Amino acid sequence: MEEVCLSPRETIRITFAGDHRVGKSTFIKNNLGLSGDIESTIHPQIYSRDYVDGIKNIRFIIADLPGSRNNRLLGKSYIQNLDALVLAFKLDDPNSFYGLGDWIYFISNLNPIVKKVPLILLGIDKGNPVVRYSRILSFAKANGFIYIQSTIYEPLEEIYRQIINFRLSNNANCSKCLPACVIL
Repeated sequence: MEEVCLSPRETIRITFAGDHRVGKSTFIKNNLGLSGDIESTIHPQIYSRDYVDGIKNIRFIIADLPGSRNNRLLGKSYIQNLDALVLAFKLDDPNSFYGLGDWIYFISNLNPIVKKVPLILLGIDKGNPVVRYSRILSFAKANGFIYIQSTIYEPLEEIYRQIINFRLSNNANCSKCLPACVIL
């Protein structure tokens, strides 16, 4: 018998949500190396990125949802079919932070099992943070989020790592996960 290690491709769908003008699109496009003008997101934008974690190839499908209240329902299918949620806000805008509760309510109504996926709270630092760190951590803990602070130019690697760690810790209960090695 021979042990063969495979490199299975796993797809993880990440949905980015947050208020209008938070910097979600800029953050995503800068990290994916996309150039060009960054305009307001008026309908969901979809991106993909291949990522290698050890021996496993992972394709991240990233959905960038519009932040405008009028366009939120356009992202309904991306909220109902997600593997991870990133909820973004601006550290220099208290209204952006206090609006997160509305997003959680909106998302929970569309996807009641959203609490079973990695939930990441992304504080985007544009230079002058005013929202207190202790308040952010308290909110993250109360709502089951992992908090990450970043500028719009920092890589997505920490988000990927948190999602992979979450999935690995829950792998024992995963019936659809592929083994890395097979005995032939």
